[in-house]
Amino acid sequence: RCRFPGRVPHSEVSRYLSLMDITPFPRIPIPVCEVVSPLKPLESMAMGVTVLASDVQALKEMVPPGAGLTFEKGNVESLAERLALLIDSPELRSQLAANAYDWVSENRSWDRVAASIQQIYGDLTE
Repeated sequence: RCRFPGRVPHSEVSRYLSLMDITPFPRIPIPVCEVVSPLKPLESMAMGVTVLASDVQALKEMVPPGAGLTFEKGNVESLAERLALLIDSPELRSQLAANAYDWVSENRSWDRVAASIQQIYGDLTE
C-alpha cells in the first residue's frame, strides 16, 4: 500500500516513519539533486526503515552499500525493479534496515557530526 499524506508536522515524522517498511527517494539527475543532501534518508535510517534512493551523488554518499539500495537516477524501470525486490524480500528489508540503523547511529549522529566539524575547524586554525 502506498499513501501520500502531504506535508507532515515535524512532531509527527517519527510516528509516520514507524509505520513504513520502505522509504523511496527518487531524485532526478539535475545538478541540485547531485549536490544537496536531504536529511530525510538519514531520518528513515535512524528509525530503522529501509531506504531506496536514486544514485545521485548526494544520496550515494548517504546510503553506503548494505545500508539500503540505490537505483539508476531518472530511470523509472530501475526504481520499479528495486522496489519490487524490497517488497518481495522482507528478510532483505530487515537486514538493510538494521545495517542502516547501525551505520547512521555510528556515523551521522549529531554528536558525531559536531565532532567532525569541530575537528575541521580546529585543523583550519592551527
